[in-house]
Amino acid sequence: MGSSSRWLRVAVAWALLAPARAALSTTQTLEIEGGYPLVCDRGKEPADCIETYAQKLRPSGITFEREQLDAMFEAICLPLSSDSCAKQLTELELPLGGVGTIVVKAGEAPASAVDDFLVTARAAGHKLDVEGVGGVLQHFCSQKPCVLPLKPLRHEVEGVGAVTVAVGQEVADAVEAWALAARVQGLPLGLDGVAEAARALCIQKKCNRGVALPPAQVDLEGVGTVTVPFGREPSELIEVFAAQAYTAGHGLLPFETHQAVMANLCAQMPCHVPLTEKTLEIEGVGEIRVAVGQEVADAVRTFVDNARRAGHAVGTEGATAIMERLCSLKKCNVPLDLGPDTLKIENIGTVVVGLGEEPSVKLLDWLERVR
Repeated sequence: MGSSSRWLRVAVAWALLAPARAALSTTQTLEIEGGYPLVCDRGKEPADCIETYAQKLRPSGITFEREQLDAMFEAICLPLSSDSCAKQLTELELPLGGVGTIVVKAGEAPASAVDDFLVTARAAGHKLDVEGVGGVLQHFCSQKPCVLPLKPLRHEVEGVGAVTVAVGQEVADAVEAWALAARVQGLPLGLDGVAEAARALCIQKKCNRGVALPPAQVDLEGVGTVTVPFGREPSELIEVFAAQAYTAGHGLLPFETHQAVMANLCAQMPCHVPLTEKTLEIEGVGEIRVAVGQEVADAVRTFVDNARRAGHAVGTEGATAIMERLCSLKKCNVPLDLGPDTLKIENIGTVVVGLGEEPSVKLLDWLERVR
């Protein structure tokens, strides 16, 4: 017999008829801290009113402990006759042989309890489907109000789309699959968006674990580790890593090294922005190339220096125009400095090398002067 048939068989075997009871003769209103009054209409059982009240508030993240529910029941029922409050707040159970027991707490929607049970049972390796759930819900709904339907949850993230959590699915599983699919499509989703989606869904449904989207990593021997968090582009983080390596004294690493790191990272996560060295052809002068991890200002200063030494009349205006064009291709973090370079020699003086001047020539001239 299939798993869905087992659900239905057990549900029918345990089906109960709710006995007739007396109910309220007048409408009762109970003010609850937080601004949500509990109203129990004439002819209703207070226990059913409290169940309905608690279940309706659950999707908004408001839950009540058993002690709070009992306090509501007493507040309504103490002034009344026992006949008006014959039905009690109870915890319901339904054993499923070989799988476990579905427990529906007081104030909990049967749909939520069944959904949670499915998640837990599947995590334990049981192959349960949802086809026979209707009979199980009927069993519980014959004994207490059923306010919430058993259906998938859905949360929309602007610019990305909706994440859907199926009945019996762990929220984290759904969010992780949705997030990875979004990144494959190149949609703008980062860890903040993932966390926001998980928070919204975990308000409505029990979450048994957190979302796990570990970063991609590549170790570069002797230099360090490139780490790319979920939602970030590997090419962007390689640029950051290369700049840090240069500052730490490793020099500008070969482009081939960065390409190998990029290939490794792209095997671990989606890549949508290629890794490139930025180049610009300057008519009559030559090509300027900005290496991965190199500041545009440094590349422009070196290019202008070399161009002037070669006899090209590249001045401040031309250098600024080159800088502006390259900054449209790559983020510029520091301004262009075309001032002279200086080298201070202790107890002797300072060597000044202007833009386009040959450092060795300037040093020899300076040494001749200070002898």
